[in-house]
Amino acid sequence: MDKIIKIYILVLIMFIISSSSLLYASPETVKNQARSAQVMILSEGERIYLENQLIEIAMSPRPPLRLKRSSDGRYIDNGNGTISDARSGLMWGKLDSYADLGKCLDWNSSTSYVKGFAAGGHSDWRLPTIAELKGIYEESKTNKDFSDNLIHLDSIFAIGGAFWYWTSEQDTKCCAYYVDFYGGFSYHDTRDYCSGGGVRPVRTGH
Repeated sequence: MDKIIKIYILVLIMFIISSSSLLYASPETVKNQARSAQVMILSEGERIYLENQLIEIAMSPRPPLRLKRSSDGRYIDNGNGTISDARSGLMWGKLDSYADLGKCLDWNSSTSYVKGFAAGGHSDWRLPTIAELKGIYEESKTNKDFSDNLIHLDSIFAIGGAFWYWTSEQDTKCCAYYVDFYGGFSYHDTRDYCSGGGVRPVRTGH
């Protein structure tokens, strides 16, 4: 085979494998994949060279994760389903319960939901307070709820969620408070109220 074509194929194979899930694979896995990747068109010496180059790529240090920030720098998307708030020190779920489950949740179901929430490998998620929710309500920012209506929440959070969220604060034995993200006001209702709402899990600490 023409030498130029061989070189082109060698480079192409290296690019495909190095940009796939084989990156950071074990040397043995790399060797096996190199042998099965149509490399019979290469000579033995060229195949060994390819294996060695791919092993070097696989064993190289993983590049640092580039974290996405909100336009004003306040929020950080940690890339694991969590959002860190540099202003308050709180960590939030990127998805709220509505965006996650595709349905509203009453207060009792929201309480169960946060107990089972495990984004970022954390197990200390909880219902937010009224003040904490009002802290992420920002009149100048917009996001979209499940009905495509505008809510005032930074766009770094996932779209398609609820337009109001339950809080940890209760009003007598029957009721609990929630915060609406159309206007940023808090209300209370019976704990079995559900329509259009849910919970945005929060935890203290980055």
